[in-house]
Amino acid sequence: ELLKLTTSTRSGSKSIPCPVIMATAGIEKIVDNAASQKVFENLKAPSKKHLHLADSWHDMMFDPALDRLVTDVSDWLDS
Repeated sequence: ELLKLTTSTRSGSKSIPCPVIMATAGIEKIVDNAASQKVFENLKAPSKKHLHLADSWHDMMFDPALDRLVTDVSDWLDS
């Protein structure tokens, strides 16, 4: 399903009318962080923030970095 979504969005808009936050894990075995970075760089949005958790695995919800992720997202929402 993710592959279908990725393929279908390649030809779609690279602009979004709302703020964007992306979090990537440093210990990544599922997603290609280089590809994610390219998508992030090419995306046009009013504001963008990229969080990279170098010591985190793909599933951050079950990771010790969860507290940092929650704090960073909360701070971003407050801004």
